[in-house]
Amino acid sequence: MNISNIRLTSIEIAGLWTGYVSDTMSNCVLKYFLKHVKDEDIKAVLQYAYSLTEEHIKKYKDIFQSEKMAIPTGFTDEDVNLNAPRLFSDEFFINYIKYMTGVGLTNYSLIYTEVAREDIKQLYGEMINETIILDKKTDEVLLTKGIYHRPPYIPIPNEVDTVERQNFMTGFFGNKRPLTVIEITEIFVNAQTAAFSEALVMAFSQVAMSKEVRNSFIRGKDIAHKHTKILSDILIEEDLVSPTNWNTQILETTESPFSDKLMMFHITNMFGSWMGYYGTGIAASQRRDLGAMYFRLMAEVSAFCEDGVNILIKHGWLEQPPTAPNRKTIAKGKK
Repeated sequence: MNISNIRLTSIEIAGLWTGYVSDTMSNCVLKYFLKHVKDEDIKAVLQYAYSLTEEHIKKYKDIFQSEKMAIPTGFTDEDVNLNAPRLFSDEFFINYIKYMTGVGLTNYSLIYTEVAREDIKQLYGEMINETIILDKKTDEVLLTKGIYHRPPYIPIPNEVDTVERQNFMTGFFGNKRPLTVIEITEIFVNAQTAAFSEALVMAFSQVAMSKEVRNSFIRGKDIAHKHTKILSDILIEEDLVSPTNWNTQILETTESPFSDKLMMFHITNMFGSWMGYYGTGIAASQRRDLGAMYFRLMAEVSAFCEDGVNILIKHGWLEQPPTAPNRKTIAKGKK
């Protein structure tokens, strides 16, 4: 296919732009991780992840240049201090990769299904395959070292059943029916995400330079802790395993390895991803009390993210994505 005359769509531009910014951030984070990791098996996974960010950044730049599109600033060596003391354990490093591969696969898959230009589709197809390989490498290390935290088990069903009563959807009053495996999945994944986010935002609160940013992170930690407990308590009530706690994997240093800009961007985007996860939880939950719970949690996360974006804007840290042309302004400017 001759792509020389095929313009990039808004979705393709969005994917390339956000991908570049995200990969430059990950590149900074992984540089720091590689400086401090001690376990050779974990180091090999980090090195592979780092090499992917390097390749992705180059591919994004090549496309930007060929399309005469402005290259985003993203994040640079100015946003990472490799000489800062160790802030995370090796176990946290590998779990960070596990979390980020999940985010990457979700984003790449969404974009892949919505693009048509051959070179862009091929790019995201390759990224999906690379991320699957990274996820497999990560799981192998987690399993080998006995630190893979498995989701809850339930008895294997030996017969097919159907829903016979409308009270299948109740949950506010009276006896609540047991959770379905679909509901368990969403609750566990969301609880695990909240627990991991709690540890990361706690680490960032220790090292943030700005008082305003530090206070935001402390608030974020409280929100993440609250959400972890709410979701975990539902699993515990059903005698199911709850997610692990990663707070002990954060060391006590107060010297920051990253700029406040990078950390604020990272946490605001991480919490923002909960909106999608909670939305999926609402769609997958047939017990009304669960849907109502997700709505409450989503509202709290939304308010935190809005405040985070305002901090980014206030300090000139928020890079504006490409926008549609303002036709009214163009028309008014015509002489």
